[in-house]
Amino acid sequence: MPKKAKKKVKKPKVAGKKQATSRLGRNGEEPPAEHRWKPGQSGNPKGRPASCIITKGLVEAIEKDDGKVAKQLRKVIIDKAKAGNKDFMNILLDRTEGKVKERIDITTNDQPLGGPASNLTNEELEMITKHRKGPE
Repeated sequence: MPKKAKKKVKKPKVAGKKQATSRLGRNGEEPPAEHRWKPGQSGNPKGRPASCIITKGLVEAIEKDDGKVAKQLRKVIIDKAKAGNKDFMNILLDRTEGKVKERIDITTNDQPLGGPASNLTNEELEMITKHRKGPE
């Protein structure tokens, strides 16, 4: 037997009041203009907190039993790096020596640009922009 379709119940409109929308505040009224969201504005500008549930759980698990888990993890990482696993070698190097900074060589017309990017002239910046876009 087919199911009966449910009837949609419309909420009655109240004279003189605006219909409820996502712009209405807790009191049912629109907030003042200076407190409204701007187009494209985030409700959480700082993003997710740095320490999330998974990270907290992992830290707790690693610190259990007077650091036995941490010692086991260190041993696994070192053993795998010694065995030639490049991923574990990179983990060790990144944690001990620090990550290697990437260097970008910017040249225009086969001529290197000198100094940091903040010291570039407008002419040099225009040359880089044209070079990236390709010939017009």
